[in-house]
Amino acid sequence: MVFPEAPTLAEAVTALGSRLYAVHLKNLLTNPAQLLCVCTLGDGIINIREQLRILAEAGYEGPICLESPRAGDREHFLRQDVEYYRSVMQDLEDF
Repeated sequence: MVFPEAPTLAEAVTALGSRLYAVHLKNLLTNPAQLLCVCTLGDGIINIREQLRILAEAGYEGPICLESPRAGDREHFLRQDVEYYRSVMQDLEDF
């Protein structure tokens, strides 16, 4: 999202292979070139569900950190993100 000619997530995961040790998830409301405005995982422009599907298909089993870098009640935002994450992971397990 930040670099103009960045590889897709699938390309990056394939290139990194077993050297992928940790994943940090967060989402944005707009492209960073316009304005960096973070939001809950399910509400932004990044398809977190697709990212988690790609990681699962690649066999990634490492840690996943849910970032909640927002001002205000961070515990509330983190609870929303955890609920969303668990929901998506359950959906992915069902397929």
